[in-house]
Amino acid sequence: MENFIIKVHQTCKPITIKAESEDEAYALIRNRIERNLLESSIDRYDISIRNEKQHWFKSFIQDNF
Repeated sequence: MENFIIKVHQTCKPITIKAESEDEAYALIRNRIERNLLESSIDRYDISIRNEKQHWFKSFIQDNF
């Protein structure tokens, strides 16, 4: 068996939050993220997998060129 490194990035749809200030809006969204309440707003996942022994730059070249 081999070890693999997996990175997952979530892209969310834009969310509108009513708040008194930008700081309050930031605090509200951080709270939702921490409580994991954004599942319905997930737009897509970007998943990259590479062999643990393979250098990140070699993976980047293979994936993009």
